[in-house]
Amino acid sequence: MKAYIIKSAVLVSILLISVGVGSQVMGLRMMPVSYIGIVYIALLFNIVQYFTHHDVQISENKRIRRLMIGSMVRLFLVLIFLAISLFNMKPIELTFVAVYGLTFLFFLFFDILEMRTNLRPETE
Repeated sequence: MKAYIIKSAVLVSILLISVGVGSQVMGLRMMPVSYIGIVYIALLFNIVQYFTHHDVQISENKRIRRLMIGSMVRLFLVLIFLAISLFNMKPIELTFVAVYGLTFLFFLFFDILEMRTNLRPETE
């Protein structure tokens, strides 16, 4: 679990720095909620990871059920944050939507890679 948190923190750092540098280089006006969205997604993925993997002595059926519930909850909470953010923006900023969507995809890819290495430890 600690390795997941460390890797997640590195990914968040890279994303925050790249969004900051990208907005400076390209001259885009980046909404502050973009940075909050990146941190929110990171915290959400870490909490769901803890919820689904903290108990190692459960049956496989319960583990699969937890994984599916965690995936659904994560998706709903990501969409709820996006919807609330967009309702609060009067002119909808497409840069925020792009940053938020790409952050979600990066974390989803990262989570799938972590699941793959847990299922097949020889591929590490």
